Amino acid sequence: MKLILPWPPSANTYWRHIAMHGRPRTLLSKAGREYRSRVQERVLQQAPGHRMIMGPVRVSIDAWLPDQRRRDADNLLKATLDALQS
Repeated sequence: MKLILPWPPSANTYWRHIAMHGRPRTLLSKAGREYRSRVQERVLQQAPGHRMIMGPVRVSIDAWLPDQRRRDADNLLKATLDALQS
């Protein structure tokens, strides 16, 4: 299956770290929720009738930077794989 996905938000804006009842929690930010939603829309558009994949998978990502800023490639993977998993 080949998918073309939008560029994810940075890892610094994808998750939010807060304290609830004195305990640290990590939550998906608004930008993260919006990105997940866009990924889900793209999957449904590009792979109609897709089925849930169970078991090991191999993922290959070709990424084209949207601008010249330096980025950490690991952060690209974290947000993209998280959105695909959901």
